[in-house]
Amino acid sequence: MSLKKVHRHSWVSLVICWIIWVVVAYDRELIFRAANMICNEFNLSPTQWGYTIAAITLSLAVLSIPVAALSDKHASGWKRGIFQWPLVIGFTFISLLSGI
Repeated sequence: MSLKKVHRHSWVSLVICWIIWVVVAYDRELIFRAANMICNEFNLSPTQWGYTIAAITLSLAVLSIPVAALSDKHASGWKRGIFQWPLVIGFTFISLLSGI
């Protein structure tokens, strides 16, 4: 496939997706950098910390499947963006709570 046939806005979408991926990766990685401070603050044992991280990681993995299905079912095109705003706000709120 020739690059001339690719729509010019698809490159913008690709760059935006990569930026979002980097932000989400940093968001998930930051909790590991703060692990010692969190464990000291809440007197968590390594086992308790492991259960906490496992619960967070498992919920992120399991919830992404039904949320993606809901997004595909209820909206398409630009409507999908409007449908996902509450999800973005919720994700941001939970990320902020994990940083407090």
